[in-house]
Amino acid sequence: MSRFRIEHPTDPKLHAIAGTDHVVGPFFVELHDNGRDRPIKSLDTFTLRRPVTLQDCFEFLIEHGFFTREDLEAALIAMQDGTRVRSRTARRVVEVVEGFKSAAG
Repeated sequence: MSRFRIEHPTDPKLHAIAGTDHVVGPFFVELHDNGRDRPIKSLDTFTLRRPVTLQDCFEFLIEHGFFTREDLEAALIAMQDGTRVRSRTARRVVEVVEGFKSAAG
């Protein structure tokens, strides 16, 4: 299992833990409230009843306000083109992409 933390951009009480895990994987995301030990919402093979894709993970993060679909698209286009990511929120998406790449090994 490999995981990384994603801070919520507007709610300091929330963060996500994402990564890879062959038991609940291949990918997963958990939404955490800083005051609780257990996740308040999870996205994994057990909750979806099928393998979780990266697209599922990004949809979950968009749904919970970590970034927008526009930020995701801008980041992916810039990464594909090899150009500089301009907005701070799109750079956050790049960090999440890099986190998943690192977690996947």
